[in-house]
Amino acid sequence: TRSHNEFVANVARYHNKSFPKLRHENFTSLSEEDRERVRKLSAIIRLADAIDFEHVGRVVKLTASVAKDCLILDLKGSSDLSLTKWAIRKQSTLFQDVFRMDVQVNA
Repeated sequence: TRSHNEFVANVARYHNKSFPKLRHENFTSLSEEDRERVRKLSAIIRLADAIDFEHVGRVVKLTASVAKDCLILDLKGSSDLSLTKWAIRKQSTLFQDVFRMDVQVNA
């Protein structure tokens, strides 16, 4: 349906660079409930994409946990994960804003 397509299009739009804003017509056309879902899914997809931003499968094991107001990501890799940690920190802003949690990366 049209609303489903608009929802998916918004998630696709915001999973990468731009943050969802009420001045964006396509985002504003969604219900408040769908806007919140778009924010959350986009934030999660940004982190997931950052975990394998080089698309070479460097991270071979990931454990996620929550302690107080912090998402803790423990990564194990096939080689140095310094760039992966950097990418996750860089892409964690939306997650921190949406979920009101810090993101800690251990590798």
